[in-house]
Amino acid sequence: MPGRWFRRIAPSGDAGQGDIRMRSTAAVRMEERLADYAEALALAEAGEQLLAGAVIRRGEAQVRRILVLGHGCGLSSRLAGYALNLAGRMGSGLLFLHVGDASHDAYRRAAFERQARAGALEWVEAARARGMAALHEVRFSPAGRPDHAVEEAARAHGRVELILSEPEESELMRGRTGLALFTVE
Repeated sequence: MPGRWFRRIAPSGDAGQGDIRMRSTAAVRMEERLADYAEALALAEAGEQLLAGAVIRRGEAQVRRILVLGHGCGLSSRLAGYALNLAGRMGSGLLFLHVGDASHDAYRRAAFERQARAGALEWVEAARARGMAALHEVRFSPAGRPDHAVEEAARAHGRVELILSEPEESELMRGRTGLALFTVE
């Protein structure tokens, strides 16, 4: 049957209102990508090849990013240098992220943000000098745990391919994200 060979697979079942369903960020992205393919196939079958091509390229228009998770308000030269080299080889952009403790007072949070920005500035400039897209963000979460902040940053910036971190953050992140997590020691 022409046009019937592709079927979008969606979650099913008899889940009531009290049931809880959890999906990882990777699953949501895959579902969105499958929806794009279904739309492109429908357009192609209707003779709209140019529109179908535009739908497929829509997901590719976003810059792929590597999220670099700093330790406290610092960023080691070993981690940042590795991230620059990897992003250059992969043709990706970089998102440097520092996560502070939301329970601190406004003065300590502002000091944390100033130190984090100063530490990341040289790496953001180095990435841009190499022609890479580079951003830096400071987010605050309960007890300074990075898992929620990483997921929020990944959703906000889209197309985060993987996370690079130091061993301390890697231990806090293990099993708490749908993204690939690599530790730079």
